[in-house]
Amino acid sequence: MLFSGNPEPREAEACGLIHGLLWEKDLDLSNIIFESDCKKVEDEIAVHFTGISDFHLHLYKCRDLLNTIPNSWVNFVRREVNIVVPFFSKDINIIC
Repeated sequence: MLFSGNPEPREAEACGLIHGLLWEKDLDLSNIIFESDCKKVEDEIAVHFTGISDFHLHLYKCRDLLNTIPNSWVNFVRREVNIVVPFFSKDINIIC
């Protein structure tokens, strides 16, 4: 899926998580903690909410990948701590 311009933050965060998980899997890494400033992503991965939107399809893929990678998980980090995201979130193109 291609996002152009400004996707919803939760979709962009889930898509970024997919890419990070795929990278971790390709490099055969484990014991990785992924941090997200999108509480909705972390909550829905942890509690296994269901839905049919693109966002939920991304989360299903994240859950599947997390189940194949030993000792890796997603933590919520308050936005004030995450100082890198504003620099990358302006007019981005994301392929997911």
